[in-house]
Amino acid sequence: MRPGTWFLLGGLGLALATGLDAWHAHGLRTRLEAGELGPEDLEAVASALRHLAWASAGFLVLGLLRPPARPRLALAAGAVLLLGVLGFSGSLIAVHALGAPPSWSSALAPRGGGLLILGWLLLGLAGAPRRQA
Repeated sequence: MRPGTWFLLGGLGLALATGLDAWHAHGLRTRLEAGELGPEDLEAVASALRHLAWASAGFLVLGLLRPPARPRLALAAGAVLLLGVLGFSGSLIAVHALGAPPSWSSALAPRGGGLLILGWLLLGLAGAPRRQA
């Protein structure tokens, strides 16, 4: 994938995280005060937004690897991070802020979290220097 694509994903993800954080701070707090949400809902959404921001920063790092020491691992890292953030952050926001069934979070969040961990490991390996023979 081209570096510009990673920069685009990173920039869009960070913009989304920033906008959703404002919604979290203002819109969701209003729902908390009205008794529609509990404190655990706000904590879950905050965690989702943190992971969205971190994954988006990871996309920016992928855009900076020119050329990556291991291009296939870099592509895999980006794909796995994207799937992970969609599963983890997406399911937490859907359940705790948008009213989706709790089974979404219990099914997707742990898998998404595992994919985020794997994606970060792959990113580290993709940028690590190759051994000289």
